[in-house]
Amino acid sequence: MPPKIFLIGATGYVGGTILHTLITAHPDYLITVLVRTSEASALISQTYPSVTPVIGTLDATDILTQAATGVDIVINAAHSDHTFALHTLLTISPRFLLHTSGAAILPSTTDPSTFGLPPTTTFSDITSLPHILSLPSTHLHQPTESLIASAPTFSVRSAIICPPCIYGRGLGPGNTKSVQIPEVVKTTLKLKHGFVVGEGKAQWSVVHVRDLARVYLALVEAAVEGGGGADWFDGQGGEGYYFAENGSVGWREVVEKVGKVGRRLGVLEEGEGEVERWEVEEVNEKVNPYGGVLWGTNALCKADRARKVLGWEPKEVGWEETLEEEIRDAVNALKLEGN
Repeated sequence: MPPKIFLIGATGYVGGTILHTLITAHPDYLITVLVRTSEASALISQTYPSVTPVIGTLDATDILTQAATGVDIVINAAHSDHTFALHTLLTISPRFLLHTSGAAILPSTTDPSTFGLPPTTTFSDITSLPHILSLPSTHLHQPTESLIASAPTFSVRSAIICPPCIYGRGLGPGNTKSVQIPEVVKTTLKLKHGFVVGEGKAQWSVVHVRDLARVYLALVEAAVEGGGGADWFDGQGGEGYYFAENGSVGWREVVEKVGKVGRRLGVLEEGEGEVERWEVEEVNEKVNPYGGVLWGTNALCKADRARKVLGWEPKEVGWEETLEEEIRDAVNALKLEGN
């Protein structure tokens, strides 16, 4: 009997790519997805006729419970910090639960004076895990990660997938764009200059969205076979924590390359695309309310567990090879906005 999978976030950037990857590899899987609107439901049905869409939200406990009851694997690729929905899913007790977190858990975000400084630590999902799991609740995503790590209380074998900066075009039927690099590109083209936070020395690890989806694929395949071949939070000393990365970027490097490639493509003139120093408040106001975190903190990690346990290796191109596509997409988006 094919496994029953309940996926949350199927029209999102990560969730859509996971859905496409699963269906491509295993068209026999019985997949149900949670969507928020009838339009999203129709989009899923049109793109993937074998997938069953259910309309609801993470706050709709009755819908969530009905959709997740009796499934083998639940994949949360939607809201990383919705503890209420996560508790509901754990209480339902699927055999396996895959939860999407994010590397923004790694830095402290309470002291903006540290934003823009160079990194001092690279975190391993094996050797650094005791430290990660003991981070204070002021760190982003910590409350939900803590709940997942205690998932054996709910008789669920669980895994946390913790991506850093994600790049590349997604494969799903909905959103196919990331945030961090695309917003740097778009802002640079719009303002004719780039920006860094503070000294501009902050760095993040990166991963292509399709390589990230292969981590989920490997975990799902392991779960289908009973869980062997993967690590899980299982109440017996298991540690199901997975980074996914393909190197790292410094944000000043990204901005400088956007300017260089933009000038080569003719969308920036000579002298445009230079880098300006902005403070946290300015970035948060002009670009993204979380801009200080996105481009001012450090989140360097190593996907040791995915490589060692799952045999995972990144296969896609590096972030630099996607930059021309990002610039062309940003040009088109700005035209639609009248800029």
